[in-house]
Amino acid sequence: MVQIAPKKGKLQKAFPFLKSQELGADDGYLYIHLPKQMAEETLILHYLFEDIKKYAPPLSQRVFEAAKECQVKFKVKALEGALGTYYGHIVQTDESNTYYINIAKIIPHELMHWVQVTNGYLDDIDDNADYRSYLLSYLAKEAGAQAFAIYTCCGMALNGYPSALNYMRRKDDNGNYKDPYAHLYNDFVNAFNASIDDGVNTDASMLYATEAVFNKILRDRNFISVYGKMALEQYLHASLRKRTTRIDNKPFYDYSPEKAKQQTRVAQGEYLINEADLPIIDLNYFKQVGLEDLYHAFEAVEAIRILQNTAVNTPQIIALAPDQNTQALVDRLQHEGNPFLSMPMAEIYNDYYRQDVEQDIKKDIEGNVLPIKTLDFLDYLRQAANINNSVPAQAGLDF
Repeated sequence: MVQIAPKKGKLQKAFPFLKSQELGADDGYLYIHLPKQMAEETLILHYLFEDIKKYAPPLSQRVFEAAKECQVKFKVKALEGALGTYYGHIVQTDESNTYYINIAKIIPHELMHWVQVTNGYLDDIDDNADYRSYLLSYLAKEAGAQAFAIYTCCGMALNGYPSALNYMRRKDDNGNYKDPYAHLYNDFVNAFNASIDDGVNTDASMLYATEAVFNKILRDRNFISVYGKMALEQYLHASLRKRTTRIDNKPFYDYSPEKAKQQTRVAQGEYLINEADLPIIDLNYFKQVGLEDLYHAFEAVEAIRILQNTAVNTPQIIALAPDQNTQALVDRLQHEGNPFLSMPMAEIYNDYYRQDVEQDIKKDIEGNVLPIKTLDFLDYLRQAANINNSVPAQAGLDF
């Protein structure tokens, strides 16, 4: 196990891509290095960073010190469809979030995304990659961010501040956890305690528990549902645009445990985990979490991508016309009862995109229009295929 040791005063060496921003104190954002201004605007974030400084474990301290030195912008505002967001150099949290939600989930999560971008690993798949790579890439990014949030929260409990962890693990009158991610915090505690019982030291046990949670998130229904739908849309978008230089246009597997591990890198040579245990992405993977329709949608898009006419340089999908080399693929999907096999994906996607643009244009906090859909594309696709078994939407931590 890797031993954790804070390296104060060496942030630029540990985070070589970071450069401090020369920003003023009256630009509408809040900064860790300006605590008085932050206290005047929001006591929640003011006390949050005070408690982080006092109780957070070493790797968390490193990240928050880097955010302070590089003057990451923070903002509390009303967000639509998300509890927190990260864009560029800005972290936002919804104004309805409680202090404990911010400290246990939102702020560390979004700051870890900032670190992922800083390390250059946020976009880590080739445009020609298959849908399994797209899905695993999305999940690994979120697993890295959420594992860091859980590491921070549980580390603070270990150092004398258990309130946020206790809040995350609160239960209702029926004994059920109130927070949909509470089981992950409980899993961390159990893994940590088991490691300590085996005689492993505290720092190494923290990383052992973080790795256990990271790998569980890759198989977690909530995360697969939310971020799998985003991966599906991105994969279809890439297929329609044909952003590829490969003549055959056939997708290939392009994700590895090492790429997943990079999403947990907090500084040079320091990671939250030792090894990523990637799941096998097949029908059984989706069945175990009750998301068979998501599997069928991915498979249909991949089949179209393989069968499409690669000589056409426009976003157009031709009718499925399998030859002797691809007939087995279509036969398999038909045998599996794929409801999307003959759907006009390009037409459906264009209608979906056009409706989204007309009804609700999504913008970032600087006012720039973003290619992000506020509608659920999988549910839109289900509706087109007359399938009525959609999963209730949940607010994601970020987009």
